[in-house]
Amino acid sequence: MSDASRNLAPRTQDLLQATVIGVSDPDGDPMSVRLEWRVNGVTVQTVEGTSATFDLAQPSHGDVGDEISVVVKLDDGTGFIEAFTISLTVENSPPTILGIEVTGHQAY
Repeated sequence: MSDASRNLAPRTQDLLQATVIGVSDPDGDPMSVRLEWRVNGVTVQTVEGTSATFDLAQPSHGDVGDEISVVVKLDDGTGFIEAFTISLTVENSPPTILGIEVTGHQAY
């Protein structure tokens, strides 16, 4: 979810993107789509529509070891049903070096 070309678990600072490519109803009814982002089973963000982002850098949006799920819900006029769920476990973001300074005095 964080980068489909890498196919890796998300890390603590990632911005996740979920996009529903298409939906259909056998009766031809118009469809509404809702995306729910959950952290350890608790819904923390709901978006009406087929695309939503989820920023793991935000407080309570996922720490190392948390399970992040995106739940796709569909409504054809009879109420929302849970149609699809994908879950991933957040991995640690490695530390980075922001800078380094080397000083010294060489005596002659």
